[in-house]
Amino acid sequence: ASYNNVLSVGWLNTVDDTRAYYAFDSGGNYNLMIDVMAPGTNIYSCWPEVSGINYRIASGSSMSAPLVSGLAGLVFTKFPDYSPLQVAERIRVTSDDVYYANSTDSVKYMLGRGRINAARALSESNPISIRATDVNFIEEGNGNGLLESNESAQIQIKFTNVLSSFSGGKISIESKDPAVAISDSVFIVGNLNTLEEIVTGQNVFKFTVVPNGPTNHTVNFLIRFSGGTYSDYQWISTRINPTYTNHDNNNISLTVTSKGNVGFNDYPNNTEGIGLKYKDQSNVLFEGAFMYGTSADKLMDAARIDILQSSDFKTLMPVKLNNIESESEQFSRSIFNDDGAGPSKLGIKTSMFTYSFASPPDQNYLILRSRLQNTTQESISNLYAGYYFDFDIPADSNGFVDDMVDYDDIDNFGYAYDLDGLPQQTYIGAALISNGSGGFYAVNQDSSNSIVSPNGPNGFTDFEKWYSISNGIKKTKAGPSDISYIISGGPYNINAGDSIDVAFAIACGEDLLTVKSGIIQSRKKWLAGLTDINNYESEIPEEYVLNQNFPNPFNPETTISYKLPKAGNVVLKIYDLLGREIKTLVNEFQEAGNHKTIWNMRHLSFSSGVYFYVLRSGGFIASKKMILLK
Repeated sequence: ASYNNVLSVGWLNTVDDTRAYYAFDSGGNYNLMIDVMAPGTNIYSCWPEVSGINYRIASGSSMSAPLVSGLAGLVFTKFPDYSPLQVAERIRVTSDDVYYANSTDSVKYMLGRGRINAARALSESNPISIRATDVNFIEEGNGNGLLESNESAQIQIKFTNVLSSFSGGKISIESKDPAVAISDSVFIVGNLNTLEEIVTGQNVFKFTVVPNGPTNHTVNFLIRFSGGTYSDYQWISTRINPTYTNHDNNNISLTVTSKGNVGFNDYPNNTEGIGLKYKDQSNVLFEGAFMYGTSADKLMDAARIDILQSSDFKTLMPVKLNNIESESEQFSRSIFNDDGAGPSKLGIKTSMFTYSFASPPDQNYLILRSRLQNTTQESISNLYAGYYFDFDIPADSNGFVDDMVDYDDIDNFGYAYDLDGLPQQTYIGAALISNGSGGFYAVNQDSSNSIVSPNGPNGFTDFEKWYSISNGIKKTKAGPSDISYIISGGPYNINAGDSIDVAFAIACGEDLLTVKSGIIQSRKKWLAGLTDINNYESEIPEEYVLNQNFPNPFNPETTISYKLPKAGNVVLKIYDLLGREIKTLVNEFQEAGNHKTIWNMRHLSFSSGVYFYVLRSGGFIASKKMILLK
């Protein structure tokens, strides 16, 4: 009901225009995306014949929606030249207000325009409806396209006058969400004829995401339309501080997350991300998940269990995408550990890197690299690591029932494809490209007689996951059916405190030869060494730390270093022995990481003695003393 070009209908009690409260249909009763309301309580309706009964009284939004469908038929008959959007808008803007009967703030502007009125919809002269028909949130920060804390953005909107001519007025925008601060909020509109469009320019609707804003948070903006006797509203929304980002600089577009998933961040809804796309084709990935383990009862992963995903991985540093324009390269980094597994955890901290390259011959693959650090005091042995990929070619239709999996045993990679190439011909290959013995397991998702059956009655168990990553090249073919495959490497040993790198490549093409070439080239790239990213690899601290200054005692200067586990405003001040503030060294927003600043006394007239320095950030306060000797 919330899709574009759909008229969304809510359910009203028939006798008094109040919103129905029945638990089984609560989602259909109010929402930002509701367009109109209609009676739905105790409606007499036809019904499948049961014991000779062809009619019955029923309640629900399923009773409300047909009333609006019937009215749409009447409007189409009266106005045969209308487009579907014009029919929907005439129904919407001629509805009667019902907020008088639903006065609580919890449903304000969430019951649409009101209860439909068939008489008004058919007879009202010159109704006006201006709609935001195209909305773009344009980031004005670091250029990664994501709306993040401390960044500004503008909203560019195309408005369409759907019905009668509009004689001019204004459009404003507002939000009660404390996560954003709106600076420019009014757009003056001149006369608009029927179906005429107008697009906002720069610096019309602008806002800033506040420091330390919530992650994966939806901000709702209320657009208000006014002019003469016309008054209307519309909701638009965007996400801020997403813990996922998109590679988009070569022929493959892929979402990577902060918790070991690729494709989407919110399985099974799959609204947070773009999946995996080759060129301008549709998404082909339903789920992608990292996993590792040493046995079936020591298996850590981000893959599905049944309708939910495993939560073994806990984010330590959200993913960030970086662009190296001189190298035509994108790379991302995130950090997570396996604390979510509780007592079963292995104690591994994973730094996840992903790389994509724009220039030939590297434009048809991405590299997924995991740096696995053993944070325990004991060695970890017999470790296997890999990815589970559930491909639907494409994922936006039911055409994936004839998908196939096969394995190229010459160049050692697995691949998926659609048997008849319809509705799209995309091959998706994956391979281990770092050291170690590779593993592969092809899966028929719904198989009832297979050891590994993610869609089976027991879900995707840890035993199945372990079996699929630890048995080498075990099963190389699957389909035609709903398919998936697991690519893996191992066994690995990690001494206490040490790390290993495990890397895989994903390659796409419209034919198998393109995929093969991408896999071969990805191995060459890996062996040649990836871009030196040491400047980006400093570990993100897990807690705030204020270090002792060095040297101490000092003259004439000393260095103060500190660690921030998350970004935020930082204040670092110097006080004398009597507690008097004498110097502010830092007062600014800083990113998470390791920081340092220098206090130079060369040209200052402070006397020898004891001084204190105090750090404040994100609720953390710490102080230490230092000694100046002249």
